[in-house]
Amino acid sequence: MKRHRGEILEMAIRRGPYPIKTLAHKLGISRNTIYSKFKQYDLEYEFILKVGDIIHYDFKAIFPELKTTVPIEPKDHTNELWRMEKNYMKLLEQYEKLLGFLVKITHQYGFDKLKKEIDAVVEPTKHRPL
Repeated sequence: MKRHRGEILEMAIRRGPYPIKTLAHKLGISRNTIYSKFKQYDLEYEFILKVGDIIHYDFKAIFPELKTTVPIEPKDHTNELWRMEKNYMKLLEQYEKLLGFLVKITHQYGFDKLKKEIDAVVEPTKHRPL
């Protein structure tokens, strides 16, 4: 049996912690808009959930259809994650090569100031867990 969503929303709001004026302000709408929402039989669920978040009211108990979720197939994102991980690992390897080269050059040619700056970058990363 379908129920009048606007009336249900009104009852929850009137029992909630905020006056309608305050709720309207939090929603960024006028009080008249809220009153017109009370009259809507098929009020949008999105608005109902938004109000529920503000007044801390779980409308999913009243509207069981809100509990349904659409499962996301993990394989849709798996390939993208593997690609990103592969690129990240390649980037880390290049970073390690570059730092190794810079350390070698600074030691070989005695660039003490540059060596200290590189050591300041390298040392914290050596102790950081992956």
